[in-house]
Amino acid sequence: MASGARIAEARRKVSDLMEAVGGLGAAPGGVTTMIDSANLRRQADHLEKSDRVKSEAISAYAEYAGMLERALREVAEAQRQISSMARPKKAGRAKPAKKARAKPAGTKRPAGPKKAGKAKAGRAKPARVRKSAPRRRR
Repeated sequence: MASGARIAEARRKVSDLMEAVGGLGAAPGGVTTMIDSANLRRQADHLEKSDRVKSEAISAYAEYAGMLERALREVAEAQRQISSMARPKKAGRAKPAKKARAKPAGTKRPAGPKKAGKAKAGRAKPARVRKSAPRRRR
């Protein structure tokens, strides 16, 4: 039986047992016309039935909770596996280093427009130039 079906069955069992406890009703009170020993016997019978059903309900709850905990652990493990597949591993292969391009001797990069604010030490970044789309021929 699949774990989902077992969990549903355990839940149904708990529900049925709780309904049985409610169906027992209140403990019988003393009836004045009967003798004390008969009243005590009826109360004892009721308590015995109630205790038996409540014990079964506790066992069913424990089983149900165990199934839910196992299912939750499986879901957490699946999430860990998925997240580990999504993240690249740091201890894996090293990425190749980028190679520097050789510049012809005597060429300089054009200086871009200066931005307002604090000046940075070092070279200024060149302005980005947008490439236009190729023109259509008629």
